Amino acid sequence: MELIPVIEKRGASGKAFTPHPRAGGNLGPLTQTFRKPHEAPACVGSRPRRKGLSLLLSGLCKPRKPFQETAVKSEQNSPESVDAIPHADPIAIFESWFAQAQQSEPNDPNAMALATATPDGLPSVRMVLLKGHGPDGFVFYTNFHSRKGVELVANRHVALLFHWKSLRRQIRIEGPIAEVSAMEADAYFASRHPESRLGSAASDQSRPLPDRQTYLDRVDALRTQYPDGDVPRPPHWSGYRVTPTAIEFWQDRDYRLHERRRFVADGAGGWTSSLLYP
Repeated sequence: MELIPVIEKRGASGKAFTPHPRAGGNLGPLTQTFRKPHEAPACVGSRPRRKGLSLLLSGLCKPRKPFQETAVKSEQNSPESVDAIPHADPIAIFESWFAQAQQSEPNDPNAMALATATPDGLPSVRMVLLKGHGPDGFVFYTNFHSRKGVELVANRHVALLFHWKSLRRQIRIEGPIAEVSAMEADAYFASRHPESRLGSAASDQSRPLPDRQTYLDRVDALRTQYPDGDVPRPPHWSGYRVTPTAIEFWQDRDYRLHERRRFVADGAGGWTSSLLYP
């Protein structure tokens, strides 16, 4: 049975006593005894504070969160928690979860972490926006001269991560990349706000910038050149499509009894899947 440490003051006789808060002198050594859970108070620190003991008690005794065994059992056996992530088409599961995130997330449900690495394995990660998705993959756009653009050319395997706090869910995606067509990139670039197009065209992304005004001056120069904002897509600005070879879904559960299912492409147009320990 679990034993709970309890701090007490003992005098020379060995008997425990409670000194007055204003009492002075050496009141005897501190000793530590153990009680069974049903004999111990919820927290020794809930006793009146005493000088000299306050910090010690606050460090050793914290309020104990009651263990709700019935809640755990209920969670484990509820219909929605038993194989809540089914063995099914992972793209269809993504579409369902993403649709729910669009309704529940306060902003940018399409935000995802993009992890890249150099050929010698040095990783880097940043947030980007998903701009296309479907059976053929997941699309994002970038400046090819940026750090991620350079790493994507050198190492064409990436990892993506969606984390939706409102749903307490995550999705991890791994796979190689391929550049989208010029027609697809042109269509997306033209759909952006004119100011966003100007900002992208004026930016030497990831390169050193002497001061912010330099960048703003370049944007203003392009705005003068293209007063209608119809700046053409720079040739070094385009998109990549991630073809998933593995997709993992993660669902939060009480008491960290999370649910995970990993799908792996079988190379023949299908998927295998297995549950993973959390």
